[in-house]
Amino acid sequence: MNTFRSFTYLTKNRVLQTIAASTISIMPFSMIRAILVVIATLLAYLGYSDAFNWLNNMQLSMLAFMPLIINVLFSIHWAAKSDTSVVISIAVSLTALMMATGILVTEDTFFMHTSIPVSIGVSILTNLTIEKLANVTRELKNKYTYYTVIIAAPLLLVLGISLCVTELLPASFNEANEYIARLIYPDGYFHGLLYEVVRGLTWFLGVHGQLVFQDISLKLAEESANNIAQWHAGDAPLNILSPAFYDVWCASGGIGSTLSLLLCLIMKNSTQYKKLLSVSLPLSFFNINEPLIFGLPVILNPIMFIPFILTPMVNYSMAYAATAYGAVPAMQTFVGWATPPFINAWVASGGSMLSVVLQILLVVLGAVIYYPFFRVMERMTNLNLTDATMTIPTVDNIPQKTTLDISLISKNQHIDVINEMIDARDRIKTLNKTGDFILFFQPQIRAFDKKIIAVEVLLRHKNHKGHIIPPYFLSYYETLGIMPELDFWVLEQAVTHIHEKLHQFTGMTLSVNISPQTITDPRLLTVIDKLFNKNLPIGWTLELEITESQKITHPERLENVISKIHEKGIKIALDDFGCGYSTLSYLLRYKLDKIKIDRTLVQGLALPCGVSFLKQVVNLCHTSCGNILIEGVETKEEYDECCNAGIDLIQGYLFYYPMPSERLSRILSTQHPLSPNTV
Repeated sequence: MNTFRSFTYLTKNRVLQTIAASTISIMPFSMIRAILVVIATLLAYLGYSDAFNWLNNMQLSMLAFMPLIINVLFSIHWAAKSDTSVVISIAVSLTALMMATGILVTEDTFFMHTSIPVSIGVSILTNLTIEKLANVTRELKNKYTYYTVIIAAPLLLVLGISLCVTELLPASFNEANEYIARLIYPDGYFHGLLYEVVRGLTWFLGVHGQLVFQDISLKLAEESANNIAQWHAGDAPLNILSPAFYDVWCASGGIGSTLSLLLCLIMKNSTQYKKLLSVSLPLSFFNINEPLIFGLPVILNPIMFIPFILTPMVNYSMAYAATAYGAVPAMQTFVGWATPPFINAWVASGGSMLSVVLQILLVVLGAVIYYPFFRVMERMTNLNLTDATMTIPTVDNIPQKTTLDISLISKNQHIDVINEMIDARDRIKTLNKTGDFILFFQPQIRAFDKKIIAVEVLLRHKNHKGHIIPPYFLSYYETLGIMPELDFWVLEQAVTHIHEKLHQFTGMTLSVNISPQTITDPRLLTVIDKLFNKNLPIGWTLELEITESQKITHPERLENVISKIHEKGIKIALDDFGCGYSTLSYLLRYKLDKIKIDRTLVQGLALPCGVSFLKQVVNLCHTSCGNILIEGVETKEEYDECCNAGIDLIQGYLFYYPMPSERLSRILSTQHPLSPNTV
């Protein structure tokens, strides 16, 4: 786990995340282009040369525009995250790209010769500059100056860098390019292996390596065509390395030999992968792998990316050795990259059945390589929450969730989300090991006589040293989707406390918080029925507080649940009123017994219109609800203003802090008569 986390720091980088988001966004465009290539390849085999040429020119045009689209998408994603103008980001970044390309490329149609690395580099440079300047100059009173600075500065910066590259350092730049090209140009075993590796590495960000190293690919294709012609003339032996070699041996199912990964999914035979298989498997037979590597995902996934690189390396080495020692023939015919696996081995090798057998063996071997990493990812994404919920007892005969199924396929989750879930699980396990969850109670008093008539249950954690911490850990349960488990436990413990320690007091309400996840959980009503096999003590009423600070995703279902809860004699309170998403609709739609006004309105009393505003809010609440409670009252002045505003109930540190049930019992004994059954 620690090794996994040490590898994932790259995925937290904002630049890398934006690059990945851009390449994911362009996937539909890439898919359309790939499908055009498949159709064109089929038409070529059928002899429709005109249709092939038309579709091929179309996909080449799409290929030429791809860097421009990535540039625009990067600007959109970056502007959305940095709160800068999307229009300015796109305009400046695209102009800067045209400027840089026009300087670096001498052809009249330079705009058709942009490259993906230059496009991404210019996008990063311009958008970072815009963001920094926007933060510095945002307070400028003259908006014309503001826009001039954030538009002109990035363009001047790109212009200066481009001129430096072409004018000041032409020799060094060209030499560096030539050195890199020589280093990875596949003219022998080691250079050919390096070429395959660097092409695969670009996929970590979702960038197609074939497009990044397009110049090398074109040179290799041209050299291979000449070599095949010389071989047919009897003037030279066939080269081992060629575009067909990489397509046949290293890209079965697409870059990364992903047909092997699909074989792992098939062997798993799990329902959660059926949707992914139904989309990816047909396309993989034409070596289109985008749905698989973006859907699983492989992109930005430091676990699955290891076999994504390792499998083609092993396939490359075995195929190279088999060809060098004559076990299989060298590729003697060009095949389109969209030619299905096994067929491409047969065609490219001139009808060698041994080549087909070797390709099948390499696909199986690739599955063997992928499978252990696939299992590791599964263990990390299908989080076992038994340890995280082990201190939450199961309510009698009520099934309890003990595992969380995180389906990356259906939700397109990425590795940063997985990290967040793993961290939440580990933190909960640490809490369980270092202490126990306990319940505190905070009284709610009647405003006119300051008498306690209700208590709110509050969850706390007490470690083995006796230190008590507030419920910041609730966010961990929300992240993992197991708030219902925690809420059911709190509800059960709170009712037990009332029966065992507070049953002698009458005229009281027990108020328990219920999260939005829980209020619409189908188990809630069954849990309540099980808990109330034995009625609450005489004079006690249960009240469930639903928070208004989180959006309810199924309002119709909530309305039905509230109605059924009322039928059981349980009250409903609306918590955090005034700081949420849809306050007024809650008042109109749901039958509420109590509204709890958030402390932010108490803090607003110091403002000139704060008192008047609170009175208006209270009047509005009274039109749809009987009791109005305000939280967070801490001073005598706040208490007086709240009483004058018509507040019915008060809760806050001015009167009582949250406390254990033992202390609450002592306080209640001074103001509440004993119930008849205790006399």
